[in-house]
Amino acid sequence: MHVTTEQLITVLNNIGAQFIVVDPETNIIIYANDKVQESYKDFGNLLGIKCHSIYSINCRCDHCPMPRLLENPHETIEWESFNPVLNRWLKNSSSLVQWPDGRTVHMQQCMDITDIKTMSQDLAKRLEQQELMSEISQGFISYENWETFITSALRKAGECLSVDRVTITAINEDSDFHHHNWSTNGKMSSDQLLDARLKMQMFQIWVDSKLPYFSDQMLSEPALFAMRAHGLYAILALPIFLDNTLWGALSFEMKSTRREWTKSDIALGQTITNVIGSMMERTHIQQKIHEAEERTKVMMDLAPMTCIMFNEQFQPVSCNKEFLRLFGIPDKEIYFRDFHSHVILPQKQPDGQDSMPKMAAIFNEALIKGRATAELDFLHSDGTIIPVDFKMIRINWRGEDHVISFGKDLRELRAKMAELVIAKEKAEESAKAKSSFLANMSHEIRTPLNAIIGMTELARSSNDMERVKYCLGRLDDASNHLIGVINDILDMSKIDAGRLELAPLDFLLEDMLRRVSNVANFRAEQKQQELIICIGSSVPSSIVADPQRLAQVLTNLLSNAVKFTPESGKICLTISNIEETEDECTLLFEVQDSGIGMSKEQQALLFQPFQQADGSISRRFGGTGLGLAISKNIVEAMGGEIGVESALGQGARFFVYLRVPRGKCVHQSRLSKSINWKNIRILVVDDAPEVREYFESIMSNIGLSCKVASSGHEALRLLERERGFYLMFIDWMMPEMDGIELKKRIAELYGDNAVVIMMSSVEPDQIKKTTDVAIDYFINKPLFPSSIIDSINECLGETSRAHPDNLFLQISGEGMFEGKHILLAEDIKINQEILVAFLEPTGAVLTCAGNGQEAIDIFTKDPSFDLVIMDIHMPEVDGYQATKAIRALPIEKAQTIPIVAMTANVFREYIERCMASGMNDHISKPVDKAEMITKIRRYL
Repeated sequence: MHVTTEQLITVLNNIGAQFIVVDPETNIIIYANDKVQESYKDFGNLLGIKCHSIYSINCRCDHCPMPRLLENPHETIEWESFNPVLNRWLKNSSSLVQWPDGRTVHMQQCMDITDIKTMSQDLAKRLEQQELMSEISQGFISYENWETFITSALRKAGECLSVDRVTITAINEDSDFHHHNWSTNGKMSSDQLLDARLKMQMFQIWVDSKLPYFSDQMLSEPALFAMRAHGLYAILALPIFLDNTLWGALSFEMKSTRREWTKSDIALGQTITNVIGSMMERTHIQQKIHEAEERTKVMMDLAPMTCIMFNEQFQPVSCNKEFLRLFGIPDKEIYFRDFHSHVILPQKQPDGQDSMPKMAAIFNEALIKGRATAELDFLHSDGTIIPVDFKMIRINWRGEDHVISFGKDLRELRAKMAELVIAKEKAEESAKAKSSFLANMSHEIRTPLNAIIGMTELARSSNDMERVKYCLGRLDDASNHLIGVINDILDMSKIDAGRLELAPLDFLLEDMLRRVSNVANFRAEQKQQELIICIGSSVPSSIVADPQRLAQVLTNLLSNAVKFTPESGKICLTISNIEETEDECTLLFEVQDSGIGMSKEQQALLFQPFQQADGSISRRFGGTGLGLAISKNIVEAMGGEIGVESALGQGARFFVYLRVPRGKCVHQSRLSKSINWKNIRILVVDDAPEVREYFESIMSNIGLSCKVASSGHEALRLLERERGFYLMFIDWMMPEMDGIELKKRIAELYGDNAVVIMMSSVEPDQIKKTTDVAIDYFINKPLFPSSIIDSINECLGETSRAHPDNLFLQISGEGMFEGKHILLAEDIKINQEILVAFLEPTGAVLTCAGNGQEAIDIFTKDPSFDLVIMDIHMPEVDGYQATKAIRALPIEKAQTIPIVAMTANVFREYIERCMASGMNDHISKPVDKAEMITKIRRYL
């Protein structure tokens, strides 16, 4: 059937494809249907132009099928091409056909497949994205390195979506995971990242609106302008959550072109954010687990208890450092590997059971019941037995049951329990001792009080002056005893309160010993005991220490020696210099007695407060039981040491070591230089070898010739052999022939040329009452070098040199304060009478005030007083207030008049309070006359 050209054109125009017919030799278009004409209408009429002209090129297209058709005229060629003029994808079909006019032409059919092509590309892209999402998800499960995984995921996502850059940004800059980015041009610098204000605006949108994603289409025009100003044209951002909290964002960015973000783009982004969030969460959890395990390990290592963890097979999996230390395990891994063969348990426990089966039974109990407790003996690597109290607790660790054991070394606890038992026994003993002490104190206080009351009543009812004097003497004894008891209690209170204070002074040692001997000698006389004091030749004449406290210690030791030594016994105080340097020396004070002695058990209780060597001591000998405890504290406060050596029935030796600086005070007693001492020979007669030896030592030190005899008979034999003894020191109390009888015999045989000095521990008047023999001179025992020297000087016609004024000087005070006017503020009448009686011989005129206000009023009216004695505790206005009021008066003398406090409070804080209120000095109650006159003399 023959088809005309018009019919063919009609058919070609009605087909939905483009048809173009070209001359195969000239490439000139000879026909184009309506669709072609419509698509290229901008070119006008297409007939007569070359086909490649419509593609705006001057030569045949590279993809032109004409050469192939000419080679194979019967072939049909199909291909796809992108038409840049139409901006469309076309599917082409070319073949050589017979045109109705009989010519062979090149006919090309073009179908628009752009939509199909786009759909295909979208599908491929989605498939690629899905594969990438699957790959990222799988990578999350198996990733090993966080940084590598994130970098890889961002790169693949960026390449898959064909974006310019991909970034991860954290809101919190302190986060461990800050910024990650990928860019087509490599890693971006910080100034290339999205502006912080813009990011915060995006994040705020998510916070406020809880949107699943954000894109540039959501921004306002000003925000879009700001975005482009930062070189950003398109953005897709998705939130990253950590623990349901916005952590940061993942963003896909285009730098120069706009972009429509597809659902698959958003899905890929969400996959990545979910993976990153999950990854961070997992990492966070793992980090928390790791930190928890590290904290647990640190806590275990810091724990003072042993800690070891076992699995269900009773195999150790972990332990702390204390476990290794306690049992001396050098290598934990070796111990874990050889646990069941490693010996840290003895073969048997104290109850006789085998150790390992018993330990296994305790472990099984804990595994089944959840908890078990026991005490077992363990072994240190050196073989030491270690008792351990431990608890086993079942725990779930990493999904499996484990048993953790906590153990405590019981050695210290058991030792402390033993100490507590001992302490309890000591406390009970102390309580018993204190109870006994209180009963004893009641006795010690009531006894002198009873004597005071009784003797006062006897004196009041008697008209016999001798009887009254006797009662007054006993009153004095009882009062001194009572003040001694009170002083002991006060000293013990100071020691218990930590307030025992020392007042070091530079003083003459001999003067202090003289005062001590006066106190002790009085008691020794009553028991007809001999008290001997020997001072070593190398002992310095003066030292720096607290003389009052040192005297207190020595007085206590001598008093005890007198108390526990029978009548006619002997007590010796020896002072030696056992070690010295240029400025210091170590003195040894020894008190030796011939008393009842003590056992070792009694000595152990000796220096304890409220304790006595024997419970019957207080009943037999009296005393508070505090003296030696106080002495020990005083000596130790001085940096010294006190102790005792004794045996029952063999007496006791108390010793005190004291290191002290040398003093600068010097004795004034010296032999007169006007006498030729080479012609002076001295004889000493005493039955005590210690006295003879001591006397010889003193004579040797001062360079005098001396002979000694142990009895009157020996002295007479010596006088028969040797003549020329001008001075004789003879003891009064000697057996067979006493000193009085010896004096008579010497006078009968040799006349009265020899000077006799009677050595005695009693007053000369007592000796004179018992004999009519004239005694030339007297010297009291115990002997002191200065006393001997002074007596020799006096016997030879030289003036005796008085000792310098010092702490122990006894002052009569007669006429001392003549014309001085003293204001006495004291509310108790008897105290006023006593003080007036004490000061009356001094010539002072006293005006008394009954309280502080009276004292203020009296001084205000008449400020001519020379001194004020102010009692502290008075009614209405006390001494503190009165002193402050006087000092505040607008009177010139009120600021300068000496005010001396008077109080029974002897603790330092009370004395300091007196000074702080404006007082100048302090006198303690009960008032000691000598102390009061000495202190008043400082100001008058």
